[in-house]
Amino acid sequence: MERQLNSIINEIAYIHRDEVRSQVTEVLYKFTNLRIKKDELYSSSNGWNSTQALVMYGTLPMIHRNITYNLPIEIFINEYFPIYENNGEPKIYTRPTREMIGKCGVV
Repeated sequence: MERQLNSIINEIAYIHRDEVRSQVTEVLYKFTNLRIKKDELYSSSNGWNSTQALVMYGTLPMIHRNITYNLPIEIFINEYFPIYENNGEPKIYTRPTREMIGKCGVV
């Protein structure tokens, strides 16, 4: 995984490579169900633009009423991370599976 992480970081030309490497490694160590890949991140700040981003994807445990659910997510890390003033915050998306059922009004 370390070789793949270094390759993606170099391909995307992150401004703060060491910080990205350190934080992504820490997250992957704590959440072993996450993997990494490179993918497109789309934004509409100035029309529809896309940039390459490192993506951590997989499932994260979520506890609700003492029951643990594995929530499928994707976390996009763009080239400005971790500088939030430049829109560098991670973009986090839930990726529901076909088997997931949502119930309106149930919390």
